[in-house]
Amino acid sequence: IYMNLNPIFNKFIRNDKYIFLRFILTGGINTFLGWCVFSLTFLICKNEAISLFSSILFALIFNFLSHGIVVFRSLPFSRYFIFALVYFLLYLINYFILKIILHLSGFSPILIQLLVVPIIAILSFILLSKFVFVPSRINDYS
Repeated sequence: IYMNLNPIFNKFIRNDKYIFLRFILTGGINTFLGWCVFSLTFLICKNEAISLFSSILFALIFNFLSHGIVVFRSLPFSRYFIFALVYFLLYLINYFILKIILHLSGFSPILIQLLVVPIIAILSFILLSKFVFVPSRINDYS
C-alpha cells in the first residue's frame, strides 16, 4: 500500500516514533473536515446537537479509516464497535463542554467548537491508542 511513496514519506509512515505526529497531522485533516460538517449543518439547522451528531457520523467512517491506515497502520474491523463507543463518549464530552461554554459565554457554537476541538483531539488519541488501535495490532499493515 505504501511502496510507491517518496522514501522520506515512507519512513515517516512506517516509523512508530512518528505515531503521535501522524496522529496530529491526520487528526488535523479529520478535525477540519468534521468542523466543516458541523458548521455547514449548524448553518442549515441551527441546532448544536444535530450538527455535532452529523460530524460524529462523518467521523465514524472517515476517521476510522484514516487513523487506522495512516496513524496506527492497523485496520482492525473487529474493533470498530469499540471505536464507535469511544466516539460516542467523545461526542458526549464534546457536547457537554460545548453547552457549558455556550451558556457561560454566549459565543457562537461554531467558534466554541473550534476551541473545544484540541481538547477532544488529545482525549481521542489517548482513548484510541488504549482501546481501539492497541499496540499488539499496530503492525497489521507491515
